[in-house]
Amino acid sequence: PVEGAPHAPIQRSFGKGRVAYIPKIEAEMPAPPAQMNYVIRNALWKLPKNYRQLADAVRWAAGGQLTASAEAPLWVTMEVAEQESSRTRLAHLVNFKYQEALKDIPVQMRIPEAMRLREVILKSPDEPSPLPLHFSMSGDMASVRVPRLKVYDLILFRMETK
Repeated sequence: PVEGAPHAPIQRSFGKGRVAYIPKIEAEMPAPPAQMNYVIRNALWKLPKNYRQLADAVRWAAGGQLTASAEAPLWVTMEVAEQESSRTRLAHLVNFKYQEALKDIPVQMRIPEAMRLREVILKSPDEPSPLPLHFSMSGDMASVRVPRLKVYDLILFRMETK
């Protein structure tokens, strides 16, 4: 895109930092009219038209060093959280097409420099008990495969100090 054109993303570097600006999120569906109380039904749960632009901007601003990623269809979302007290990074996976269970999903998690990955555990309401996952390391990136995602899985990346 040409910088300065309407709705063109803008990218800037400053020192060691990077920032990306997307001037507009282009909704796939119009929002319901504003009123005191209303419900946004799942028919409106659509990615914006420019979702690729948003994802590219995040990747660029991160310098290609994302904390986590999952190779999954667009209807799967992942949220990453950290529990510093227990030295655990959490990856929450949600399948919005829960009628279609997914199998063998690659997930990557960056492990902080001062830490070593001790174990990876999968918890799910669809599993009778927590499931240890095999992981491999490449530099600071841990890789695992989620055997099955029906609706929701929680992956715990438990670390310890080196």
